[in-house]
Amino acid sequence: SKLKQFEFVDTSAKSGQTYIYQVIPVNQDDVDGEITQIVRVLFRGESSQVNFIPYSSLDDEAYLSRYD
Repeated sequence: SKLKQFEFVDTSAKSGQTYIYQVIPVNQDDVDGEITQIVRVLFRGESSQVNFIPYSSLDDEAYLSRYD
């Protein structure tokens, strides 16, 4: 079967701010899958810095709290 492609636009993003996003897969039966990575974005418009970080390597509470 063909994979679906999705897009997300954060209309509240402000230049110079760092954002953390979790991508949660959902199957056809609406069941959440395992989070395998998070996306860290330093938003600077077209020159934004995007990093994909393996979720399994994080102490998510400590890591995510730095960006609250």
